[in-house]
Amino acid sequence: MSAYAHARECFLAALSRERMSDRLSGGALVALSGGKDSVLLLSLFAEYAREKEIPFSAFHLNHGIRGEEADTDELFCFSLCLTLGIPFFSAHSDVPALAKARGEGIEETARRERYALLTAKAREMGYTAVLTAHTATDLAETVLLQAMRGGGIRALCGIPPVRELENGLFALRPLLALTQ
Repeated sequence: MSAYAHARECFLAALSRERMSDRLSGGALVALSGGKDSVLLLSLFAEYAREKEIPFSAFHLNHGIRGEEADTDELFCFSLCLTLGIPFFSAHSDVPALAKARGEGIEETARRERYALLTAKAREMGYTAVLTAHTATDLAETVLLQAMRGGGIRALCGIPPVRELENGLFALRPLLALTQ
């Protein structure tokens, strides 16, 4: 079995096992960083959504952290979506300045900003789900970091496959069973 076929099998199993498909009736916004995990997610979801006639778009956040590399990622995401015929949206945020103003770390600020903008765009589009490309590797890192911070039993929960962001809008993570 090819790596893509295995990923597709895991993706479809997660949609079924976690009842994610129940959350997709209003459409979905796919978080697209330009990395291999998010590109895989977009590819898998595009195939699924078109088959099931689920409206969807892709969203990229340029965090303003990596300069020209970030601009290159954004251009790649735009070009990919253009080629695949997928509606594409992007936003820019000066995460380093926000982190400094909030007295937070860059990663925490980037995560908060990403979810805030994903949520706002999904709401604007009338979607009921946001899909992110978290994998088993991300899950393991999260558990380890939370445990090191003294997270106790709660730290062992890691990243939930389905989480309500706000009333009727859900974050779905159908790649949690995949390693990188």
